[in-house]
Amino acid sequence: MPKASFISAGVLRQLALLALFLAGCVSRPTLLPEEDRVRIDRKVVEYPAGFELTLAATGLTTPAAFVFDAEGSLLVAENGENDRPRIIGWRADGSFFQVYPRRTAFPLFDLSGKRIDFRGPIGGMVVSQGRIYVSHRDSDGSGVITAFDYDGSATTIVSDLPAKGDYGVTDLAVVGVRTRGVPLARRIAAVIARESGTEVPTGALDITLYRDDLMRAAVGPQPLV
Repeated sequence: MPKASFISAGVLRQLALLALFLAGCVSRPTLLPEEDRVRIDRKVVEYPAGFELTLAATGLTTPAAFVFDAEGSLLVAENGENDRPRIIGWRADGSFFQVYPRRTAFPLFDLSGKRIDFRGPIGGMVVSQGRIYVSHRDSDGSGVITAFDYDGSATTIVSDLPAKGDYGVTDLAVVGVRTRGVPLARRIAAVIARESGTEVPTGALDITLYRDDLMRAAVGPQPLV
């Protein structure tokens, strides 16, 4: 009899943990209907004259970027909890959907196959030609631009961008050091433009006058590197 009670307690404990886990999995933000949106006072947030700022959604976890697509859907990129960003959205009819991570019938298991190194903070997001482009960081802290399809599948467009410390990947330009760095920068920009449909500015940096290996005699004090 004591043994049966022990087993029952263990099963109940497991079921309770499972219920809590599933409750966390199904919880989602709420898009407020127009009649329930409250105007935010300018004393709280400053915004330009002639505009009205209202609370549109609740339950988000550190939202970092949002965008509307061609069908009128609202997409939001969250930094999430424990460095686990996600991309969610609402269609024009108000229905909720989740792009990443993929929602499955079995939330305890990841059956989606290949996982990507998708970490925060989110830098920015844009929709072009049916794909969602997000700038973010990877587990090493480097910047990445990833293209998502609405089914959650993803393609890395460019990685190893300088994004550590105070650097971000919201506004992107590709600069190459002469001479071979210039064509490389153009190739990277071309890939981003081809995948996203958005032109990325490029530039060239000439460091000839600052190269001590090309100087026959030192002119003035030399920097310590």
